[in-house]
Amino acid sequence: MKYIIKGALLEVLDDSLTPPAELEYIKGNPRMITDMERLADWQAEVLRATEPGWMRAMIFAAARILQPVLAKLGSEKAVSLKSAMDYAWGLGDDVKTHLDILRESPDYEPDSLTAEFVYAQPTDSMLTLTRERFALDSIAGEGDDISRIKNLLYWVHDNIRHDGSKDVTADHFNLREIYDASRRDSIGVNCRGLAICLTEALLSVGIPAKYLTCQSKAWETDNDCHVICAAWSESLGKWIWVDPTFAAYVTDENGLLLHPGEVRNRLRNNLPLVLNSDANWNHEDKQTKDYYLDEYMAKNLYIISTNTVNQAEPEGPSGHLQGVIVALVPKGVDFNQSKVNTTDEDWFWKAPSKAF
Repeated sequence: MKYIIKGALLEVLDDSLTPPAELEYIKGNPRMITDMERLADWQAEVLRATEPGWMRAMIFAAARILQPVLAKLGSEKAVSLKSAMDYAWGLGDDVKTHLDILRESPDYEPDSLTAEFVYAQPTDSMLTLTRERFALDSIAGEGDDISRIKNLLYWVHDNIRHDGSKDVTADHFNLREIYDASRRDSIGVNCRGLAICLTEALLSVGIPAKYLTCQSKAWETDNDCHVICAAWSESLGKWIWVDPTFAAYVTDENGLLLHPGEVRNRLRNNLPLVLNSDANWNHEDKQTKDYYLDEYMAKNLYIISTNTVNQAEPEGPSGHLQGVIVALVPKGVDFNQSKVNTTDEDWFWKAPSKAF
């Protein structure tokens, strides 16, 4: 198939098909510049319109591409378009990307919260049942803690299908019942159920773990969130990101595994992030860093909450003591879906020190 392009592509997703137009090429085409300036006038009009509806966000994204090119061309339209963009930006979050919103979030700060996180030991009766039922010691293997964590991550991902439209159908939120329900009903499990399963699997072999509910700034109107896990690596002396929905983990540019707080900080500061190359959804759709981190998780890392008591059946019907939900929020953010809020990221990500 052959394509003929008579205009100029200012931005391309895949430059192996065709590269973006070079500035010198555009400079040599006065008619093209005139058309670009006319387009800039229209974009500015939409950005300043009283009720443009959904168009403002779409046009703002297009103006982000056009305006810098006009500025390099020395066009006065670059100034008027930038003014219209600034106006639209000041109206709220509608024209902002998820990364924009995350980068504008207030900072964290230390506070005086003294609550404790606790982690069930592998000798716990319910964890023992789970470990023996699935031979999780064998699945985890005898390698270092990183390999054991990854082995259990892949095992949950491979054995329990994800379906974001389904709530957990088990009577109790433990790995055995969730696994059996998914097999019995031939259905998938939502991300919360998968994260609860992975947390229990890790705890059962002696690896402290917790599941994290990740939500957007617009949590009151945005029903979409994502639930992942953090597993404690003794060898690294830190928590690490493990997401059973996508068999995903995240590293820096040197291959060092990161925890969700570090990923969030790197997104905010435009620092390198690497998603494992085999991250996928149900072995059908490959995940990319651009979508999974820059888009989906950038949206859902504004507020992070977790349970103070990490165990089998951490929520829902159970015969044992349940914990409370603690949320890590930026300064000044009002969030009412947790029992306790904190702005202290060091406390939230502290090493596990208490067991029961």
